[in-house]
Amino acid sequence: MGGVTESGFWIVAAVVVVAVLMILVVRKKQLIRGEGFRKLLHFICLILLGVWTYVFPTWKESVIGMALFVIVIFPVFKLLEKTKWFEKFLAARKKGELANSLVLTGIMFILVTLTCQGLFGSKLLTITSIYAWGPGDAAAALIGKKFGKHKIGQDKLKSAEGTAAMFVTAFACVAILLGIYGELSLGILLVTALVTALGAAASEFYSKNGNDTIICPLTSMILLSATLYLSGNLAFAF
Repeated sequence: MGGVTESGFWIVAAVVVVAVLMILVVRKKQLIRGEGFRKLLHFICLILLGVWTYVFPTWKESVIGMALFVIVIFPVFKLLEKTKWFEKFLAARKKGELANSLVLTGIMFILVTLTCQGLFGSKLLTITSIYAWGPGDAAAALIGKKFGKHKIGQDKLKSAEGTAAMFVTAFACVAILLGIYGELSLGILLVTALVTALGAAASEFYSKNGNDTIICPLTSMILLSATLYLSGNLAFAF
């Protein structure tokens, strides 16, 4: 077991190194700028979470590993955030955003893993709950900023176009991830994706100050699990 866990850490470390090198190249060459660069960081984080979910054999190792990762990296981020170049380099919108995002992402992953793998024993539910939020959140930001002409909500900070992008992307991600296994009927698959995507889009719309990092995946997890349970299909995800 120790050997498996150690190999998992080495795989994660390799992914982190490759990600850092890619970020350095993209930023130095200015291949992607502005919001696009921020969402590149977002997608790299999602890839890391996906790898993390599957390289550790048990939920305990996954949770403990993530907790240790956050504990180690958080003070490093806090130290680097005292320099102007770090936040500018990573396109932070406000001071302390990067360290706070690290903590929120770690907490979210731990909560989802504890429930989906600790309670249900399902890595599929873990990754689907997270990906019901992640790609859609990025799509909402990119589409909303570029094409968001119809502002909605009390504070008018979000757009109908961005929320629609969140819904469509979340629906596609859930449908694809569940459909890969080919064990659900088309009707159940579409209903599960629809319910989960609606919850993801609604929670993203009402979330503020970066809280969607926790609220959206947890909402998606609850609706995803509940829909599969009520349809008698929760066991397929084990």
